[in-house]
Parts: sequence; C-alpha cells; structure tokens
Amino acid sequence: MVLSRHPQMLSLELPALPASVAEARSALDSFAGTIPDTVRLDARLLLSELVTNSIRHAGLDATRTIRLDLSIDGSSLHADVIDRGLGFGMASSGHRDPTGPGWGLALVARIADRWGVVEGDGVTTVWFEFELVPRPGGDVS
Repeated sequence: MVLSRHPQMLSLELPALPASVAEARSALDSFAGTIPDTVRLDARLLLSELVTNSIRHAGLDATRTIRLDLSIDGSSLHADVIDRGLGFGMASSGHRDPTGPGWGLALVARIADRWGVVEGDGVTTVWFEFELVPRPGGDVS
C-alpha cells in the first residue's frame, strides 16, 4: 500500500511476505526516473537484501508490514527499510559461514555511500544513501 508519493519521495507499506521483495524493487524502478542506472541497480540489490532480512529475521508474521521510504534530495538517494520486529538483539556472535546466508548488511556496508541502523521503541530502521552527483574522476557509484 502506497502511503504517500511525491516527485522526490515515496513511502509504502509492504506485507511481510516474499513477494514484497519484488514489489520493493518495482517501487524503486517507478520512482527512480532520474537516478543513474548504476545507482538504481545497486539500490535495487540493497533493497532486496534489506526487505528479505526483515521478512526472514525480524520475526514478523504475514499480517505485519515492512515500511519502505525513498527520497531524493537532489544530490542523493536515501532509502529506509523499517520493521517492528526482533531487531538486532538476536544477532549471532559474528562468526559466519562464508558460503551461507547473513551477508545482507555486509553488502550494504560495501556498496552504499552511507548507511546505518537505528533501533528504538520496538522499531528497527536500516537506511542507506547513494550520491547522485558524479565524483571527481569517476562515475556516481
């Protein structure tokens, strides 16, 4: 369900179901008309990872929702993936099987220009940003 849509902002709620991953990517694609393809494709990957994380690890049932907020401020794309789930208190000791799951946040850290996690009052927000202006001597991402 689209909560709000403006030329530079989009906010929607997605059911905590696997089909919502594709819906998040489609929402970005329809919103991101002026975003360079390299940024859009990287943002699609990160949204896929973060929405999947909320579905798999937040302890949400199918009646709960995940909120996706996208905004463009002229120089950057900002995305928030918000859920009312378990948060990161249930996180493992940090020892990962390099061939197994659990690499979503590592991808966010590697690909996004900026990112972070905000937790409080039973709400977890994972956010990331991409610069939309070319960097000196290179492309935007």
